[in-house]
Amino acid sequence: MNGSNEHLPLMADCERGLGRPERALAIAQDEVVRELPPELQVELALVVSGARLDLGDPEAALAVLDGPVVARATAELRARVVIARAAALEAAGRAEEASSLLAAEGATGRDEEDVVVYDLESEASAPRAGAVVDRRSRTAEGGQAEDEA
Repeated sequence: MNGSNEHLPLMADCERGLGRPERALAIAQDEVVRELPPELQVELALVVSGARLDLGDPEAALAVLDGPVVARATAELRARVVIARAAALEAAGRAEEASSLLAAEGATGRDEEDVVVYDLESEASAPRAGAVVDRRSRTAEGGQAEDEA
């Protein structure tokens, strides 16, 4: 993006999001990863753990989260590590252990903030303010008025 290594975790996560977990793992293997600040190394470990889950290897995902850099995670990152570990445990068939971990750490896997989702496509096709729409004259199939069909 700008030549800085600080974007490696984001780049790896983008590869995962595009359905290419192998490429995410390749990014994480780059030698420059060792030069990243600890919090970015933890971010990358979270991405690698997810990539391992994507590839169907929950034990490898857990191993990534047991690394020394991840063990030093603090604050928000620590909560995210706990949630990632619980997901890997669940994928490994250890649901009770995952639940216990979440309960012990006070993590729920959900943010406490409200999330607002805007559907721009629906907004574009919605009638403008003040427009009158007679919903009784709409058909279920095409949205045309019955007298137009």
